[in-house]
Amino acid sequence: MATNPRVLSARIAEAVEAELVGGELHPQLEGALFGPKPASVREGNGGLLVTDVPRGSAAWETGLRPGDIVTHVNRQTMQDLKSLSHMVQANPHHLTLQMRRGASSVYILIR
Repeated sequence: MATNPRVLSARIAEAVEAELVGGELHPQLEGALFGPKPASVREGNGGLLVTDVPRGSAAWETGLRPGDIVTHVNRQTMQDLKSLSHMVQANPHHLTLQMRRGASSVYILIR
């Protein structure tokens, strides 16, 4: 009985963080969860989706809402979760968030 060799190939990719907890970034973002912008949302380049914000949390009181898309922090385009983390760590005492909420633009200043 002849054996038939089989070839198995696999592609190994770098793991990508799927979610970022706002409270790990800044006290006023406590309660918010951030994730990548869904491919179905075509507004501009970049952006991060606010996936959850419990009512009454610090992030809720700051003005974030589920479904917001954070497009810029301190005028820098947000491409991924790493860029959000970097911008908040670089200047935690003065943050300006520019977001899309439906058809509106929303700006939040955090000091």
